Amino acid sequence: MNRNIFQNIGILNQELLNRYGIVLPKIKSSEKLIKGKLKFKNKVVVITGSSSGIGKACAYEFAQQGAKVILAARNENKLIELENDINKKGGNALYVKTDVRKIEDCKNLIDKTIEKHGRIDVLINNAGISMRANFVDLDLSVIKELIDTNFYGAVYCTKFALPY
Repeated sequence: MNRNIFQNIGILNQELLNRYGIVLPKIKSSEKLIKGKLKFKNKVVVITGSSSGIGKACAYEFAQQGAKVILAARNENKLIELENDINKKGGNALYVKTDVRKIEDCKNLIDKTIEKHGRIDVLINNAGISMRANFVDLDLSVIKELIDTNFYGAVYCTKFALPY
């Protein structure tokens, strides 16, 4: 049985992975982090949208691979829980409450990362929202929020991270 973290939290299934030719590393147990090959040992990885879904799965995976993971999202309670879980299992995680729609939050995320680790090796602009409605029926404020999160959130974080 393939027990990778993505399957453990129900994000992807093997059929979908096979269809797109995605190969994920085998993980002996999601309960024991930092075992086996440490492909990202001591690399600093910043992940936006890490309180749930793909961002959360990435956080566990990078922590297992030895990375120093910086968790960023709006939901502070979920971030605290995730940080504690990763650290309890032997990983290295730090959370920074971040709303990627806000320039000052993105700057703070990068500043805190540099303050703690002195560099950024990987930035994963994962934060995003979706809309499920006919375009003609949408309120313009919904479209603005979508663009602010999905586009500008990535722009702001990348802009501040580039010097490092």
